[in-house]
This record gives sequence, C-alpha cells and structure tokens, in this order.
Amino acid sequence: MNTKKLLCLIMALLSATMLLAACGGEEKSDDVVLVAYTQSAYPPFAYLDDKDVFQGFDPEVMRELDKRLDGYTIDIQTLPWDSQFASIESGKGDMICNQVAITEGRLEKYTMTIPYFLASPSIIVAADTNDIESLEDLHGKTVWAQVGDSYTTFLEEYNAENGDPIKLHYVENQMLADALMDLQIGKFDAIINDPVMANTVIKEKNLNCKVTGEPIFTEAIGIILQKNEKGEELKEKFDAIIEEMKKDGTLSKLSTEITGGDYIPE
Repeated sequence: MNTKKLLCLIMALLSATMLLAACGGEEKSDDVVLVAYTQSAYPPFAYLDDKDVFQGFDPEVMRELDKRLDGYTIDIQTLPWDSQFASIESGKGDMICNQVAITEGRLEKYTMTIPYFLASPSIIVAADTNDIESLEDLHGKTVWAQVGDSYTTFLEEYNAENGDPIKLHYVENQMLADALMDLQIGKFDAIINDPVMANTVIKEKNLNCKVTGEPIFTEAIGIILQKNEKGEELKEKFDAIIEEMKKDGTLSKLSTEITGGDYIPE
C-alpha cells in the first residue's frame, strides 16, 4: 500500500471514530443531570462500600429510576442530613432519596413523590433493659432525638399532647451507629428508629442493644423534590415509574433482598 492510500485510510478511520464519539457525547450531553442526596452510613438503606460506591435500598431505587427515566441522569451524592434539605431549598440539589417520611410539614416546604417504602419505627434500648416496651414506658426517660428527623417531630408532638412526659436528648447529624454506641453506655434510655436499620447496625457492630415492643407507628417514605414547577414535573415522572416498579415487582424484590422483608406499599 502506498503512502497516499495509507494516509487516506487513516483519515477515514479517524473520521469514523470522531463521528461515533460525537454521537455518544451528544446523547450524554442531552441528559439533564439530577443531583440526588442520600446517606453514607445508614445500612441497609444507604451506605458507601470500601470502594466508595453507594449501596443499599435507596441507591438501588435511584439507579432503577435512572434506567427508566428518559432524558435524565441521576448523580448520587451525600451530605449531612440537615444540609441535604438546605441544598434542595437553595436549588443546588434536585432530590433526596434517604428514607424521608412524608409529613404535612414537609409537604408544605417540598414536593414529594408517592410512597415507595413503608417504615415501622420501634423503640431501641440497651440489651439489659427490660422495663421499656411502649411509649408509656418512656415516661420519665430520656430519648435520643435527631434534630429535623420525623421521629423527633413525633416525640415532640407526643410530648405536647401529654404534658412533656419524655425527656429529649437532642443531637445534630449523628449517625445511628454512634447513637447506638451512646445508648449502650447509658447516655440516654432509648432511641426510636427503623428496626431494620437498627438490627443491621447492632449485628454489624456487635452492640449490646435490642429492638423492643411493637412498632410505634407506620410511616410512608417518599422522595423529596423542589417545590416548584421542575419539582412537580419530576414528581409526575417519578410517580409513574414508582407505580410501574410496584406492579412489576421490582420494589418488592429489592426490599426483600436488601432489608429482609417486603415493606412496599400497595
């Protein structure tokens, strides 16, 4: 092959490669990137593995949404609990998929999807505690209270209706694993939180704590979005996909495999 033919062949191959790259790049650039927040140490719902890859139920839900959502790419990131909401309010972030309960107060400030999970908060105590199984048993006791958490709101409302019988030990941005360590050394008497998460951490960290009594209540979990036109448009898309994932069994499969039970609402 002479030099002229060889140069022509090289140019043709380069042109074809550039065309393919351009097509791929154009398709990627067309996607709107949605910044999504979750926690980094909340197994089995959301956590970072030893390779700094998000694992757990909520990241898997977001990945499934990403697959089915045309024109969007979901970028999963993490921030402290309170900072996630501040970022949504400021417009820096687009969504929170982080076991967030759907409450009237949150619906006033944010757009939220239909429920994709049902949580059943329970009382957690030190392993040698045998006198606490109900809310009434917490009267006169001190209970861990994460600022801004729906469980804290529940306790505050319970206190307001019953003459403040429960003392609240307020904390900010404390991981449940650290709270359970404080619980076992007696910094407070109890925690109200998700039993699936609690049992996972107790087993993983070999902590002297236990879930006691029956669930206090059941709450629906949804995805937080901005309270604006963009948030409403995303809600419409997300709601349709969540319904689809319920009907085809995807959510139930993920829940059973990751949390050990089917906690998906009908």
